[in-house]
Amino acid sequence: MLAGCATTGGPIHIGSPNPFGYLKKSAVCSTTPIKKEADGSLSTTMIVRSDDGLCEVLVDQPGGKAYASFGVSPAPEHGKAFLYTLDSDTHVTYTPTLGYAGQDKFTVILIPGPGQQRTRLTVTAQVDATGVVIPHAAVTAPAAEVPKKKAVVRKAVTPRGQNFLEKRTLRAIIGIGICVQYGFNNIHQGNIAPGAAKPIAPTWATNAFQQTRTRKSLKQWFYATPRQFGAFCNISSTYRAGTPSEDELKARVLLKLEFFNPLSSVKDRIGTAMVLDAERKGLITPGRTLLVEPTSGNTGISLAFVAAARGYRLIVTMPEGASIERRRMLRLMDAQVELTPARLGMAGAIARANEILNETPDAWMPDQFDNPANPAVHAATTAEEIWVDTAGKVDVVVAGVGTGGTATGIAEALKPRCNTLQVFGVEPAESAILNGDEPGPHGIQGIGPGFCPATLNTKLLDGVITVSEREAIAAARRCARLDGIPVGISSGASLHAALQLAVQDEYKGKTIVAIAPSFAERYLSTPLFTGL
Repeated sequence: MLAGCATTGGPIHIGSPNPFGYLKKSAVCSTTPIKKEADGSLSTTMIVRSDDGLCEVLVDQPGGKAYASFGVSPAPEHGKAFLYTLDSDTHVTYTPTLGYAGQDKFTVILIPGPGQQRTRLTVTAQVDATGVVIPHAAVTAPAAEVPKKKAVVRKAVTPRGQNFLEKRTLRAIIGIGICVQYGFNNIHQGNIAPGAAKPIAPTWATNAFQQTRTRKSLKQWFYATPRQFGAFCNISSTYRAGTPSEDELKARVLLKLEFFNPLSSVKDRIGTAMVLDAERKGLITPGRTLLVEPTSGNTGISLAFVAAARGYRLIVTMPEGASIERRRMLRLMDAQVELTPARLGMAGAIARANEILNETPDAWMPDQFDNPANPAVHAATTAEEIWVDTAGKVDVVVAGVGTGGTATGIAEALKPRCNTLQVFGVEPAESAILNGDEPGPHGIQGIGPGFCPATLNTKLLDGVITVSEREAIAAARRCARLDGIPVGISSGASLHAALQLAVQDEYKGKTIVAIAPSFAERYLSTPLFTGL
Protein backbone atom coordinates (compact mmCIF):
# COMPACT_ATOMS: atom_id res chain seq x y z
CA MET A 1 0.00 0.00 0.00
CA LEU A 2 1.48 3.34 -1.00
CA ALA A 3 1.62 5.92 1.77
CA GLY A 4 -1.31 8.32 1.80
CA CYS A 5 -3.46 6.43 -0.69
CA ALA A 6 -6.12 5.28 1.75
CA THR A 7 -6.23 8.35 3.98
CA THR A 8 -8.47 11.35 3.65
CA GLY A 9 -7.11 14.61 2.41
CA GLY A 10 -3.46 13.62 2.22
CA PRO A 11 -1.78 15.18 -0.83
CA ILE A 12 -0.03 12.69 -3.09
CA HIS A 13 2.75 13.76 -5.43
CA ILE A 14 2.85 11.56 -8.46
CA GLY A 15 5.23 11.06 -11.36
CA SER A 16 4.17 11.74 -14.91
CA PRO A 17 5.64 10.72 -18.30
CA ASN A 18 7.10 13.73 -20.07
CA PRO A 19 7.21 12.90 -23.80
CA PHE A 20 6.85 16.38 -25.25
CA GLY A 21 8.92 18.48 -22.87
CA TYR A 22 6.02 20.62 -21.67
CA LEU A 23 4.36 18.30 -19.15
CA LYS A 24 4.96 18.91 -15.48
CA LYS A 25 6.56 16.07 -13.58
CA SER A 26 4.13 15.97 -10.66
CA ALA A 27 0.56 16.61 -9.64
CA VAL A 28 -1.13 17.05 -6.29
CA CYS A 29 -4.38 15.30 -5.39
CA SER A 30 -6.54 14.36 -2.45
CA THR A 31 -8.40 11.07 -2.03
CA THR A 32 -11.28 9.67 -0.05
CA PRO A 33 -10.59 6.47 1.92
CA ILE A 34 -10.67 3.24 -0.09
CA LYS A 35 -13.92 1.53 0.90
CA LYS A 36 -15.54 -1.82 0.23
CA GLU A 37 -18.78 -1.66 -1.76
CA ALA A 38 -21.81 -3.99 -1.42
CA ASP A 39 -20.63 -6.08 -4.36
CA GLY A 40 -17.24 -6.59 -2.73
CA SER A 41 -15.39 -4.12 -4.93
CA LEU A 42 -13.11 -1.41 -3.60
CA SER A 43 -13.56 2.23 -4.55
CA THR A 44 -11.98 5.60 -3.98
CA THR A 45 -12.58 9.07 -5.39
CA MET A 46 -9.60 11.14 -6.47
CA ILE A 47 -9.64 14.88 -7.16
CA VAL A 48 -6.62 16.35 -8.89
CA ARG A 49 -5.58 19.83 -9.94
CA SER A 50 -2.89 19.73 -12.58
CA ASP A 51 -2.26 20.86 -16.14
CA ASP A 52 -0.18 17.78 -16.91
CA GLY A 53 -2.68 16.15 -19.24
CA LEU A 54 -1.08 12.78 -18.52
CA CYS A 55 -0.56 11.03 -15.17
CA GLU A 56 -0.38 7.49 -13.86
CA VAL A 57 -2.04 5.29 -11.28
CA LEU A 58 0.06 2.55 -9.76
CA VAL A 59 -1.89 -0.43 -8.45
CA ASP A 60 0.35 -2.36 -6.09
CA GLN A 61 0.03 -5.99 -7.07
CA PRO A 62 3.30 -7.92 -6.67
CA GLY A 63 3.77 -11.16 -8.51
CA GLY A 64 0.28 -11.52 -9.95
CA LYS A 65 -1.76 -11.08 -13.09
CA ALA A 66 -4.25 -8.36 -13.89
CA TYR A 67 -6.56 -7.12 -16.56
CA ALA A 68 -8.73 -4.05 -16.81
CA SER A 69 -12.33 -3.30 -17.66
CA PHE A 70 -12.68 0.36 -18.54
CA GLY A 71 -16.12 1.93 -18.64
CA VAL A 72 -15.50 5.63 -19.13
CA SER A 73 -18.36 7.90 -18.10
CA PRO A 74 -19.83 10.26 -19.27
CA ALA A 75 -18.65 9.45 -22.85
CA PRO A 76 -15.60 7.58 -24.16
CA GLU A 77 -14.21 10.63 -25.95
CA HIS A 78 -13.80 12.48 -22.66
CA GLY A 79 -10.68 10.52 -21.94
CA LYS A 80 -8.66 7.41 -22.60
CA ALA A 81 -7.37 4.96 -20.04
CA PHE A 82 -4.89 2.14 -20.45
CA LEU A 83 -3.51 -0.49 -18.09
CA TYR A 84 -0.22 -2.31 -18.47
CA THR A 85 2.07 -4.43 -16.33
CA LEU A 86 5.77 -3.76 -15.99
CA ASP A 87 7.79 -6.09 -13.77
CA SER A 88 5.42 -6.84 -10.88
CA ASP A 89 3.51 -3.55 -10.85
CA THR A 90 0.27 -2.78 -12.63
CA HIS A 91 -0.15 0.76 -13.94
CA VAL A 92 -3.11 2.71 -15.27
CA THR A 93 -2.54 5.72 -17.50
CA TYR A 94 -5.46 8.10 -18.03
CA THR A 95 -5.56 10.93 -20.57
CA PRO A 96 -8.51 13.36 -20.65
CA THR A 97 -9.57 15.36 -23.66
CA LEU A 98 -7.99 18.80 -23.62
CA GLY A 99 -10.40 21.36 -22.18
CA TYR A 100 -12.82 18.76 -20.81
CA ALA A 101 -14.13 19.29 -17.29
CA GLY A 102 -16.18 16.61 -15.58
CA GLN A 103 -15.96 13.25 -13.89
CA ASP A 104 -14.68 10.05 -15.49
CA LYS A 105 -14.86 6.64 -13.90
CA PHE A 106 -13.33 3.25 -14.62
CA THR A 107 -12.75 -0.07 -12.91
CA VAL A 108 -9.54 -2.06 -12.50
CA ILE A 109 -9.99 -5.79 -11.89
CA LEU A 110 -7.05 -7.39 -10.13
CA ILE A 111 -6.13 -11.08 -10.21
CA PRO A 112 -3.17 -11.19 -7.81
CA GLY A 113 -2.33 -14.86 -8.40
CA PRO A 114 -2.99 -18.38 -7.08
CA GLY A 115 -4.62 -18.47 -3.68
CA GLN A 116 -5.97 -14.93 -3.83
CA GLN A 117 -9.38 -13.60 -4.78
CA ARG A 118 -10.24 -11.28 -7.64
CA THR A 119 -10.57 -7.70 -6.43
CA ARG A 120 -12.04 -4.64 -8.12
CA LEU A 121 -10.76 -1.14 -7.59
CA THR A 122 -13.15 1.52 -8.89
CA VAL A 123 -11.45 4.86 -9.51
CA THR A 124 -13.38 8.09 -10.10
CA ALA A 125 -11.32 10.88 -11.63
CA GLN A 126 -12.48 14.47 -11.26
CA VAL A 127 -11.15 16.44 -14.23
CA ASP A 128 -11.08 20.23 -14.29
CA ALA A 129 -10.63 22.50 -17.31
CA THR A 130 -6.85 22.52 -16.92
CA GLY A 131 -6.88 18.80 -17.48
CA VAL A 132 -5.91 15.82 -15.38
CA VAL A 133 -5.69 13.42 -13.08
CA ILE A 134 -5.15 10.29 -11.33
CA PRO A 135 -2.79 9.69 -8.42
CA HIS A 136 -1.25 6.49 -7.17
CA ALA A 137 -3.65 4.04 -5.53
CA ALA A 138 -3.07 0.62 -4.07
CA VAL A 139 -5.14 -2.32 -2.85
CA THR A 140 -4.45 -5.75 -1.39
CA ALA A 141 -6.67 -8.64 -2.45
CA PRO A 142 -8.12 -11.07 0.12
CA ALA A 143 -7.10 -14.73 -0.08
CA ALA A 144 -9.15 -17.13 -2.21
CA GLU A 145 -8.57 -19.60 -5.01
CA VAL A 146 -8.76 -18.18 -8.53
CA PRO A 147 -9.29 -20.37 -11.61
CA LYS A 148 -6.29 -20.37 -13.92
CA LYS A 149 -8.49 -19.69 -16.91
CA LYS A 150 -11.71 -17.76 -16.80
CA ALA A 151 -13.76 -15.84 -19.36
CA VAL A 152 -15.77 -12.70 -18.67
CA VAL A 153 -18.29 -11.29 -21.15
CA ARG A 154 -19.33 -7.68 -20.80
CA LYS A 155 -21.07 -5.03 -22.88
CA ALA A 156 -19.06 -2.03 -24.07
CA VAL A 157 -19.89 1.11 -26.04
CA THR A 158 -17.84 2.39 -28.96
CA PRO A 159 -17.34 6.15 -29.56
CA ARG A 160 -20.20 6.00 -32.08
CA GLY A 161 -22.58 4.48 -29.56
CA GLN A 162 -22.51 0.94 -30.95
CA ASN A 163 -22.78 -1.95 -28.52
CA PHE A 164 -20.95 -5.22 -28.76
CA LEU A 165 -19.92 -8.11 -26.58
CA GLU A 166 -16.27 -8.41 -25.74
CA LYS A 167 -14.93 -11.68 -24.40
CA ARG A 168 -11.87 -11.56 -22.20
CA THR A 169 -9.92 -14.75 -21.62
CA LEU A 170 -6.67 -15.13 -19.74
CA ARG A 171 -4.42 -17.23 -21.94
CA ALA A 172 -1.02 -18.76 -21.52
CA ILE A 173 0.46 -17.36 -24.72
CA ILE A 174 -1.04 -14.22 -26.26
CA GLY A 175 -4.00 -11.81 -26.04
CA ILE A 176 -5.72 -10.06 -28.95
CA GLY A 177 -8.17 -7.19 -28.47
CA ILE A 178 -11.27 -7.17 -30.67
CA CYS A 179 -12.64 -3.92 -32.06
CA VAL A 180 -15.94 -4.31 -33.94
CA GLN A 181 -15.66 -0.98 -35.70
CA TYR A 182 -12.32 -1.78 -37.29
CA GLY A 183 -12.14 -5.57 -37.08
CA PHE A 184 -9.08 -7.09 -35.43
CA ASN A 185 -6.36 -4.79 -34.19
CA ASN A 186 -3.69 -7.40 -34.70
CA ILE A 187 -0.14 -7.78 -33.63
CA HIS A 188 2.18 -9.89 -35.72
CA GLN A 189 4.99 -11.76 -34.11
CA GLY A 190 6.76 -14.77 -35.54
CA ASN A 191 9.22 -17.39 -34.36
CA ILE A 192 8.46 -16.73 -30.69
CA ALA A 193 9.19 -19.46 -28.20
CA PRO A 194 6.46 -20.39 -25.67
CA GLY A 195 6.86 -18.45 -22.45
CA ALA A 196 8.42 -15.40 -24.11
CA ALA A 197 7.00 -11.93 -23.45
CA LYS A 198 4.25 -10.98 -25.89
CA PRO A 199 2.96 -7.52 -26.86
CA ILE A 200 -0.69 -6.51 -26.58
CA ALA A 201 -3.11 -5.06 -29.11
CA PRO A 202 -5.24 -2.28 -27.57
CA THR A 203 -8.68 -1.49 -28.98
CA TRP A 204 -8.80 2.28 -28.70
CA ALA A 205 -12.39 2.51 -29.93
CA THR A 206 -13.70 0.95 -26.73
CA ASN A 207 -11.04 1.85 -24.18
CA ALA A 208 -10.68 -1.89 -23.69
CA PHE A 209 -8.18 -4.60 -24.44
CA GLN A 210 -7.27 -8.12 -23.54
CA GLN A 211 -3.81 -9.03 -22.44
CA THR A 212 -1.78 -11.99 -21.28
CA ARG A 213 1.16 -11.77 -18.93
CA THR A 214 4.02 -14.24 -18.90
CA ARG A 215 6.93 -12.08 -17.76
CA LYS A 216 6.54 -8.48 -18.86
CA SER A 217 3.98 -6.95 -21.12
CA LEU A 218 4.12 -4.10 -23.55
CA LYS A 219 4.01 -0.54 -22.27
CA GLN A 220 1.65 1.67 -24.26
CA TRP A 221 1.65 5.45 -24.47
CA PHE A 222 -1.38 7.57 -25.22
CA TYR A 223 -0.79 11.13 -26.31
CA ALA A 224 -4.06 12.95 -26.93
CA THR A 225 -7.66 12.46 -27.95
CA PRO A 226 -8.90 14.06 -31.17
CA ARG A 227 -12.31 15.58 -31.18
CA GLN A 228 -14.24 12.44 -32.12
CA PHE A 229 -12.42 9.18 -32.51
CA GLY A 230 -9.40 9.01 -30.23
CA ALA A 231 -7.22 7.67 -33.04
CA PHE A 232 -4.05 9.19 -31.59
CA CYS A 233 -4.38 6.60 -28.87
CA ASN A 234 -3.60 3.83 -31.36
CA ILE A 235 0.07 4.81 -31.61
CA SER A 236 1.63 1.56 -30.56
CA SER A 237 4.62 -0.72 -30.34
CA THR A 238 4.71 -3.97 -32.30
CA TYR A 239 7.58 -6.28 -33.13
CA ARG A 240 8.30 -8.87 -35.75
CA ALA A 241 10.82 -11.35 -34.44
CA GLY A 242 13.03 -13.45 -36.68
CA THR A 243 14.75 -12.58 -39.94
CA PRO A 244 14.72 -13.94 -43.50
CA SER A 245 15.69 -17.60 -43.52
CA GLU A 246 18.29 -17.18 -46.27
CA ASP A 247 20.61 -15.43 -43.82
CA GLU A 248 22.97 -17.30 -41.52
CA LEU A 249 23.03 -14.76 -38.75
CA LYS A 250 25.10 -14.68 -35.61
CA ALA A 251 22.80 -12.14 -33.93
CA ARG A 252 19.06 -12.01 -33.28
CA VAL A 253 17.36 -9.29 -35.34
CA LEU A 254 14.02 -7.71 -34.40
CA LEU A 255 12.02 -5.41 -36.67
CA LYS A 256 10.03 -2.71 -34.91
CA LEU A 257 6.97 -2.28 -37.10
CA GLU A 258 5.99 1.37 -36.98
CA PHE A 259 3.37 0.98 -39.71
CA PHE A 260 0.89 -0.16 -37.04
CA ASN A 261 0.45 3.51 -36.13
CA PRO A 262 -2.83 5.20 -37.24
CA LEU A 263 -1.46 6.63 -40.51
CA SER A 264 0.95 3.73 -41.05
CA SER A 265 4.30 5.32 -40.26
CA VAL A 266 6.71 6.29 -37.50
CA LYS A 267 5.96 9.94 -38.25
CA ASP A 268 2.60 9.73 -36.44
CA ARG A 269 4.60 10.12 -33.25
CA ILE A 270 6.26 13.41 -34.14
CA GLY A 271 3.29 14.82 -36.07
CA THR A 272 1.15 14.52 -32.96
CA ALA A 273 3.90 15.63 -30.58
CA MET A 274 4.87 18.79 -32.48
CA VAL A 275 1.31 20.08 -32.90
CA LEU A 276 0.25 19.38 -29.32
CA ASP A 277 3.46 20.94 -28.01
CA ALA A 278 2.81 24.10 -30.04
CA GLU A 279 -0.78 24.27 -28.81
CA ARG A 280 0.34 24.02 -25.20
CA LYS A 281 2.86 26.81 -25.76
CA GLY A 282 0.23 29.04 -27.39
CA LEU A 283 2.06 29.17 -30.73
CA ILE A 284 -0.90 28.02 -32.84
CA THR A 285 -4.70 28.25 -32.73
CA PRO A 286 -7.10 25.69 -34.30
CA GLY A 287 -9.21 27.19 -37.07
CA ARG A 288 -6.84 30.11 -37.61
CA THR A 289 -3.18 29.06 -37.95
CA LEU A 290 -1.78 27.74 -41.24
CA LEU A 291 0.67 24.86 -40.80
CA VAL A 292 3.52 24.71 -43.34
CA GLU A 293 5.97 21.81 -43.44
CA PRO A 294 8.65 20.52 -45.85
CA THR A 295 8.56 16.72 -45.94
CA SER A 296 9.21 13.79 -48.25
CA GLY A 297 5.74 12.50 -47.44
CA ASN A 298 5.08 10.57 -44.25
CA THR A 299 5.49 13.51 -41.85
CA GLY A 300 3.12 15.48 -44.06
CA ILE A 301 0.55 12.68 -43.94
CA SER A 302 0.79 12.51 -40.15
CA LEU A 303 0.46 16.29 -39.89
CA ALA A 304 -2.55 16.17 -42.23
CA PHE A 305 -4.07 13.61 -39.88
CA VAL A 306 -3.58 15.86 -36.84
CA ALA A 307 -4.55 19.03 -38.75
CA ALA A 308 -7.83 17.51 -39.94
CA ALA A 309 -8.65 16.26 -36.45
CA ARG A 310 -7.87 19.56 -34.74
CA GLY A 311 -9.00 22.09 -37.35
CA TYR A 312 -5.87 23.47 -39.08
CA ARG A 313 -5.07 24.22 -42.71
CA LEU A 314 -1.87 22.57 -43.96
CA ILE A 315 0.54 23.18 -46.85
CA VAL A 316 3.17 20.52 -47.49
CA THR A 317 6.22 21.09 -49.70
CA MET A 318 8.07 18.03 -50.98
CA PRO A 319 10.52 16.94 -53.70
CA GLU A 320 8.70 15.96 -56.88
CA GLY A 321 10.16 12.45 -56.63
CA ALA A 322 7.85 11.63 -53.70
CA SER A 323 5.46 8.77 -54.49
CA ILE A 324 2.02 9.53 -55.93
CA GLU A 325 0.44 7.57 -53.06
CA ARG A 326 1.75 10.10 -50.57
CA ARG A 327 0.54 13.07 -52.58
CA ARG A 328 -2.94 11.61 -52.94
CA MET A 329 -3.15 10.71 -49.25
CA LEU A 330 -2.31 14.31 -48.41
CA ARG A 331 -4.93 15.70 -50.77
CA LEU A 332 -7.48 13.21 -49.46
CA MET A 333 -7.09 14.82 -46.03
CA ASP A 334 -7.44 18.31 -47.56
CA ALA A 335 -3.76 19.26 -47.37
CA GLN A 336 -2.26 21.45 -50.11
CA VAL A 337 0.82 19.95 -51.81
CA GLU A 338 3.59 21.98 -53.49
CA LEU A 339 6.30 20.04 -55.34
CA THR A 340 9.92 21.23 -55.62
CA PRO A 341 12.64 20.04 -58.07
CA ALA A 342 13.92 16.56 -57.20
CA ARG A 343 17.54 17.61 -57.87
CA LEU A 344 17.33 20.06 -54.93
CA GLY A 345 16.29 17.32 -52.51
CA MET A 346 14.84 18.29 -49.15
CA ALA A 347 16.82 21.55 -49.19
CA GLY A 348 14.57 22.77 -52.02
CA ALA A 349 11.41 21.77 -50.16
CA ILE A 350 12.63 23.58 -47.04
CA ALA A 351 13.42 26.75 -49.01
CA ARG A 352 9.92 26.81 -50.54
CA ALA A 353 8.29 26.20 -47.13
CA ASN A 354 10.21 29.16 -45.69
CA GLU A 355 8.98 31.36 -48.55
CA ILE A 356 5.36 30.44 -47.79
CA LEU A 357 5.97 31.01 -44.09
CA ASN A 358 7.32 34.52 -44.69
CA GLU A 359 4.50 35.42 -47.09
CA THR A 360 1.59 34.23 -44.92
CA PRO A 361 0.34 35.88 -41.70
CA ASP A 362 -0.34 33.54 -38.77
CA ALA A 363 1.56 30.66 -40.35
CA TRP A 364 3.66 28.21 -38.35
CA MET A 365 6.18 25.57 -39.35
CA PRO A 366 6.47 22.48 -37.12
CA ASP A 367 10.02 22.19 -38.53
CA GLN A 368 10.62 18.51 -37.90
CA PHE A 369 14.34 19.03 -38.61
CA ASP A 370 14.73 21.51 -35.74
CA ASN A 371 11.93 20.77 -33.28
CA PRO A 372 12.97 19.33 -29.88
CA ALA A 373 9.57 17.62 -29.56
CA ASN A 374 10.79 15.27 -32.33
CA PRO A 375 13.61 13.45 -30.49
CA ALA A 376 11.77 13.98 -27.17
CA VAL A 377 8.77 11.89 -28.20
CA HIS A 378 11.07 9.08 -29.39
CA ALA A 379 12.98 9.19 -26.12
CA ALA A 380 9.74 8.95 -24.16
CA THR A 381 7.93 6.38 -26.32
CA THR A 382 9.92 4.53 -28.98
CA ALA A 383 12.91 4.00 -26.71
CA GLU A 384 10.75 2.86 -23.79
CA GLU A 385 8.90 0.37 -25.99
CA ILE A 386 12.17 -1.12 -27.20
CA TRP A 387 13.49 -1.37 -23.64
CA VAL A 388 10.34 -3.00 -22.26
CA ASP A 389 9.75 -5.43 -25.12
CA THR A 390 13.33 -6.67 -25.04
CA ALA A 391 13.30 -6.81 -21.21
CA GLY A 392 16.29 -4.47 -21.29
CA LYS A 393 18.28 -6.93 -23.39
CA VAL A 394 18.92 -4.80 -26.45
CA ASP A 395 22.49 -4.46 -27.71
CA VAL A 396 22.14 -2.55 -30.98
CA VAL A 397 19.52 -0.23 -32.50
CA VAL A 398 19.57 0.59 -36.21
CA ALA A 399 17.50 3.51 -37.52
CA GLY A 400 17.42 5.43 -40.77
CA VAL A 401 18.43 9.08 -40.52
CA GLY A 402 15.95 11.56 -41.96
CA THR A 403 15.45 14.13 -39.24
CA GLY A 404 17.56 11.95 -36.95
CA GLY A 405 14.92 12.22 -34.23
CA THR A 406 14.37 8.47 -33.92
CA ALA A 407 18.05 7.56 -33.51
CA THR A 408 18.77 10.56 -31.26
CA GLY A 409 15.76 10.02 -28.99
CA ILE A 410 16.46 6.31 -28.59
CA ALA A 411 20.13 6.94 -27.84
CA GLU A 412 19.35 9.71 -25.34
CA ALA A 413 16.95 7.48 -23.42
CA LEU A 414 18.68 4.11 -23.51
CA LYS A 415 22.42 4.76 -23.48
CA PRO A 416 22.40 6.01 -19.86
CA ARG A 417 20.79 2.69 -18.87
CA CYS A 418 23.11 0.49 -20.90
CA ASN A 419 26.60 1.82 -21.53
CA THR A 420 27.31 -0.98 -24.03
CA LEU A 421 24.33 -0.12 -26.24
CA GLN A 422 25.23 0.84 -29.81
CA VAL A 423 23.02 3.03 -31.99
CA PHE A 424 23.71 3.13 -35.73
CA GLY A 425 22.24 5.54 -38.24
CA VAL A 426 21.53 4.58 -41.84
CA GLU A 427 21.85 6.90 -44.84
CA PRO A 428 21.69 6.46 -48.64
CA ALA A 429 25.00 5.61 -50.29
CA GLU A 430 24.03 8.07 -53.05
CA SER A 431 23.86 10.96 -50.54
CA ALA A 432 26.15 9.93 -47.69
CA ILE A 433 26.80 13.37 -46.20
CA LEU A 434 27.25 12.01 -42.66
CA ASN A 435 30.14 9.95 -44.02
CA GLY A 436 31.73 12.98 -45.65
CA ASP A 437 30.33 12.65 -49.19
CA GLU A 438 28.42 15.20 -51.23
CA PRO A 439 24.60 15.25 -51.16
CA GLY A 440 22.84 13.82 -54.17
CA PRO A 441 19.49 12.52 -55.45
CA HIS A 442 18.45 9.07 -54.27
CA GLY A 443 15.38 6.83 -54.14
CA ILE A 444 15.16 5.98 -50.43
CA GLN A 445 12.29 8.25 -49.45
CA GLY A 446 12.27 9.39 -45.83
CA ILE A 447 16.00 9.33 -45.10
CA GLY A 448 19.04 11.16 -46.46
CA PRO A 449 17.85 14.80 -46.52
CA GLY A 450 21.22 16.01 -47.84
CA PHE A 451 22.23 17.95 -44.72
CA CYS A 452 22.78 17.34 -41.00
CA PRO A 453 19.55 18.26 -39.12
CA ALA A 454 19.57 20.01 -35.75
CA THR A 455 17.48 17.14 -34.36
CA LEU A 456 20.33 14.70 -35.00
CA ASN A 457 22.97 14.39 -32.30
CA THR A 458 25.82 12.66 -34.13
CA LYS A 459 27.80 12.35 -30.87
CA LEU A 460 25.32 9.72 -29.71
CA LEU A 461 25.76 7.55 -32.82
CA ASP A 462 28.27 4.72 -32.94
CA GLY A 463 28.38 4.90 -36.70
CA VAL A 464 26.37 5.60 -39.85
CA ILE A 465 25.93 2.71 -42.28
CA THR A 466 25.48 3.50 -45.97
CA VAL A 467 22.95 1.50 -48.00
CA SER A 468 22.29 1.92 -51.71
CA GLU A 469 18.80 2.22 -53.16
CA ARG A 470 19.25 -1.15 -54.84
CA GLU A 471 20.23 -2.82 -51.55
CA ALA A 472 17.32 -1.22 -49.69
CA ILE A 473 14.78 -2.39 -52.27
CA ALA A 474 16.26 -5.89 -52.32
CA ALA A 475 16.08 -6.15 -48.52
CA ALA A 476 12.49 -4.88 -48.45
CA ARG A 477 11.44 -7.41 -51.10
CA ARG A 478 13.18 -10.26 -49.29
CA CYS A 479 11.48 -9.27 -46.06
CA ALA A 480 8.09 -9.57 -47.79
CA ARG A 481 8.97 -12.77 -49.66
CA LEU A 482 10.68 -14.69 -46.86
CA ASP A 483 9.11 -13.28 -43.72
CA GLY A 484 5.69 -12.12 -44.91
CA ILE A 485 6.21 -8.50 -43.84
CA PRO A 486 5.79 -5.92 -46.65
CA VAL A 487 7.84 -2.89 -45.61
CA GLY A 488 8.83 0.35 -47.31
CA ILE A 489 12.16 1.21 -48.91
CA SER A 490 13.64 2.99 -45.88
CA SER A 491 12.65 -0.02 -43.77
CA GLY A 492 14.57 -2.17 -46.23
CA ALA A 493 17.59 0.10 -45.73
CA SER A 494 17.45 -0.35 -41.94
CA LEU A 495 17.01 -4.11 -42.29
CA HIS A 496 19.92 -4.38 -44.74
CA ALA A 497 22.14 -2.44 -42.33
CA ALA A 498 21.05 -4.62 -39.40
CA LEU A 499 21.82 -7.79 -41.37
CA GLN A 500 25.26 -6.43 -42.23
CA LEU A 501 25.97 -6.25 -38.51
CA ALA A 502 24.26 -9.55 -37.67
CA VAL A 503 26.64 -11.66 -39.77
CA GLN A 504 29.72 -10.33 -37.97
CA ASP A 505 31.39 -12.32 -35.18
CA GLU A 506 31.46 -9.17 -33.05
CA TYR A 507 27.67 -9.35 -32.69
CA LYS A 508 27.31 -13.08 -32.04
CA GLY A 509 24.49 -13.74 -29.57
CA LYS A 510 23.43 -10.09 -29.43
CA THR A 511 19.98 -8.56 -30.05
CA ILE A 512 19.70 -6.00 -32.84
CA VAL A 513 16.54 -3.89 -33.23
CA ALA A 514 15.93 -2.35 -36.66
CA ILE A 515 13.28 0.35 -37.06
CA ALA A 516 10.79 -0.27 -39.90
CA PRO A 517 9.21 3.18 -40.39
CA SER A 518 6.46 2.45 -42.93
CA PHE A 519 4.42 -0.10 -44.90
CA ALA A 520 5.01 -1.20 -48.50
CA GLU A 521 1.64 -0.04 -49.87
CA ARG A 522 2.76 3.59 -49.68
CA TYR A 523 5.35 2.80 -52.38
CA LEU A 524 3.22 1.15 -55.09
CA SER A 525 4.40 3.61 -57.77
CA THR A 526 8.10 3.39 -56.82
CA PRO A 527 10.87 1.01 -57.94
CA LEU A 528 9.98 -1.23 -54.97
CA PHE A 529 7.12 -2.59 -57.10
CA THR A 530 8.71 -2.25 -60.55
CA GLY A 531 8.51 -5.51 -62.49
CA LEU A 532 6.09 -7.17 -60.08
